[in-house]
Amino acid sequence: MTKFLSTRDLGFYSVGTQISGVALQLPTLANTLLLPLFVTLHKEEQQQRLQRLLRDLLPSLTLIWGLAVTVAAFLGTYLIPLVFGREFRASTGPLWILLAASTLTLPVLTGYSSLSNAQSRTYIPMVATVLAALANIGFNFLLIPRWGMAGCAWATMIAYCASLLTFAAYLRRASDVSLLRVGTAIAPPILGAISFTLTGNPLLSLAVCALAAGLVALFESDALKRTVVVIRNLKAKREPAAC
Repeated sequence: MTKFLSTRDLGFYSVGTQISGVALQLPTLANTLLLPLFVTLHKEEQQQRLQRLLRDLLPSLTLIWGLAVTVAAFLGTYLIPLVFGREFRASTGPLWILLAASTLTLPVLTGYSSLSNAQSRTYIPMVATVLAALANIGFNFLLIPRWGMAGCAWATMIAYCASLLTFAAYLRRASDVSLLRVGTAIAPPILGAISFTLTGNPLLSLAVCALAAGLVALFESDALKRTVVVIRNLKAKREPAAC
């Protein structure tokens, strides 16, 4: 970044990265908490239950997360200049992209990473990390000279996408990982980020994301209903243990 951007731009960009980093703390914590569950399901050969979590619960949570981070980016568009000053309005562009990019990490952190560790396939995170790093570096050189801070943020988005595709490719056959359903779930916030990058209009970008999320929810209404059932079953099984 320092090769193509000024120190001033780097300061603006760091605001977006810090906020997106805070947002990623929740999926990271979920990854730690879900690992014992995936290990238990794998050892007890409860593949049907594991597949329900991956097929129904994970895409639905990804869709909800994407809409939530887009709302956060919309609010940040107005709050960041208010808190840090008008000159920091430049931070809102990368913020929209980085928060949308966090949607691509949610399936990895709340499902695929724990699953690969539960199956003792720890080489998958290694391959995903290497490919993501190469994609990030390569697209930084391609995008930053033309798009500046937005190009850097989009390079991060592409790196997260490379990681997600790597996990999905390795886990798809063995664990009923549906890349299509996850892909439709991550589409709304990405469309919102594209809209903001092109227009700079936060209200329009939020509307684009909300409309896309509504269409996905309508298309996946049965899956959302099954997600509610899965959550209720998980809650019902925890309550006796708590007593």
